[in-house]
Amino acid sequence: MIPRLLNFVILTPYYTRIFKPDEYGIITELYAYIIVLQVLLTYGMETGYFRFSRDEKRKGLIYSIVQTSVLFTSVLFIIVTFLLGKSIANVLGYENKVILIFAVGLIVSMDAFSAIPFAKLRMEGKAMKFAIIKIINVVITLILVFGFLSFFPAYCLKNTNSILCALYVPEYKVEYVFIANIVASFFVLIMLFKEIYESELRFDIKIFTELLKFSLPVLIAGIGGSLTDAMDRILLKHLIKDGSDAMYQLGIYGANIKLSVIMMLFVQMFRYAAEPFYFENMYDKNAKNLYADVMKVFVFIGMLIFLFVLLNLNVFKLFIGRNYYEGLKIVPVVMMSYLFIGIQNNASIWYKITKKTMVGAYITAIGAILTIVFNYMLVPKFGYYGAAVTRLLTFGLMAAITIYLGNKKYFIPYRWSGIFLAITLSILFFILFSSLKLNESRFWFIYANSIVILYVFIIITFDKQLRKEAFKLSRYGRYKDQK
Repeated sequence: MIPRLLNFVILTPYYTRIFKPDEYGIITELYAYIIVLQVLLTYGMETGYFRFSRDEKRKGLIYSIVQTSVLFTSVLFIIVTFLLGKSIANVLGYENKVILIFAVGLIVSMDAFSAIPFAKLRMEGKAMKFAIIKIINVVITLILVFGFLSFFPAYCLKNTNSILCALYVPEYKVEYVFIANIVASFFVLIMLFKEIYESELRFDIKIFTELLKFSLPVLIAGIGGSLTDAMDRILLKHLIKDGSDAMYQLGIYGANIKLSVIMMLFVQMFRYAAEPFYFENMYDKNAKNLYADVMKVFVFIGMLIFLFVLLNLNVFKLFIGRNYYEGLKIVPVVMMSYLFIGIQNNASIWYKITKKTMVGAYITAIGAILTIVFNYMLVPKFGYYGAAVTRLLTFGLMAAITIYLGNKKYFIPYRWSGIFLAITLSILFFILFSSLKLNESRFWFIYANSIVILYVFIIITFDKQLRKEAFKLSRYGRYKDQK
């Protein structure tokens, strides 16, 4: 989570102050493509490696086969990108920026290849090395970005004959964001040298077929999930009627999505903690009630974050430049969409426990289709606000489908009264705060956080079990003993 937080706290304010919205739109779009392509180039092999490496006798062989296959496809992708770079650039509208297409190809390929050594670190429980490399990757990116975009322009203006300045290209700006990423990804490969060296270039078609067969549902779900998450940024510029305004709107949209990062991080951290917790307690006779408690606690905390961020938006909006403030209206919509992602993550436990994981792939595929359909319906009319609403509708429907199917196959008695109370109360307080324009008052901070405290007080007062459930869940290792 630290790399993501560093990205938000440092890079987002920096980018949205030195880049115009149309320039930031390029960054937003290309990184959306990177999200999808990284899933495609690992094609579920990380999960396949986790599954098949449980066999101690074949553990080394499995690692070598997976690493060899991903290496081959990564190199192949680089070759294809360089051969077709100009054509791809023309299709995407980057005729004069072919270097960006080459950069995306290198970034995706190197990151895909490093994914398997990272999986090996996770498998071996080397969490510290994993975290350190991830953080160093961001630190290198930060240093290079500031160097390319701030230090070199000022330094070379005064030292025109410097050797360093001979390598600096003044015409590049957005390009240097991706060049910094390439260098950082290359250093990641160097830091993973030991794990890469331990794999031998071995290949077994029979074992690879087994791996691919197992990983195919993961690939389908992964591509569907990445498309659902990134498709709005990919389609936006193609669906806006005024082409000259497309990249501007994309930049506004991409910057304001970043303001939902606290909700996104909460959802991800909760998922990392909840999944092992769910499986650890799956044979408990009270497991279903426990899962219902988890969902209610999740929604309560999620809506607390929703209310806290939106009522204190006068502070959080400082993380983006003033040129992007017009897009603040999408922040509540995007935050709710992330909450629905979290609800779906929690509700998906039913098909994981019952080993019907293909259901997850189907739901994700439905989400990808809904994303495309809603974007085509809403973006031409409402611009980037339509893209935000698309996220909300898509993730809301995915959560609803997951819960509906779960009620039929593995019924969990969710505490709907408490869940609806938390959601309704939080939204009503936000509407009240906005309608009365309390954010424009000189005492807005006092009003905002008094309302947040009032929300917590009302929820705990009307839902007396919530505090007890939250306490139990925070000490889940002792949950069974307490029962």
